[in-house]
Amino acid sequence: MKVLLIVLSIIVIVIGGAIGAGYWWWSNNEAVINQQVEQAFEQASDVAQQGDSFACINAAKLRVKQCSDMTCQVAHNVFVNQCLQQAPLGEDFCSDSSTGNKIADFSQWSVENCADMGDKQQACIIALSSVADFCANQSNG
Repeated sequence: MKVLLIVLSIIVIVIGGAIGAGYWWWSNNEAVINQQVEQAFEQASDVAQQGDSFACINAAKLRVKQCSDMTCQVAHNVFVNQCLQQAPLGEDFCSDSSTGNKIADFSQWSVENCADMGDKQQACIIALSSVADFCANQSNG
């Protein structure tokens, strides 16, 4: 019985520590994230007015090259979502040969599109994760 109480206590402490660390991280980064999200909205509108959905992808990759940490990833996702919603759809952008309609197709597409990102490849893949949802909505809507 004592062992069970000790194990449960350790689990509670670990969970409490994780929640506390998350709260501490958010409270220290909230202002930066909000500022980056605001800028992402503005930049998405600019890119969408000047280009198409492919321009959104290229701009997102440039954003990732400039900043790939966790605070920036939130803004990158906002940027991609907003840019794709506002930009004209590039020819064959959501076709099976481009982004695919299946998760496996999209995974392959994102790996190929982010192959030139070096150590920022994973951040690029995360930033482009919104493309799959966008294309799924295009094919359903």
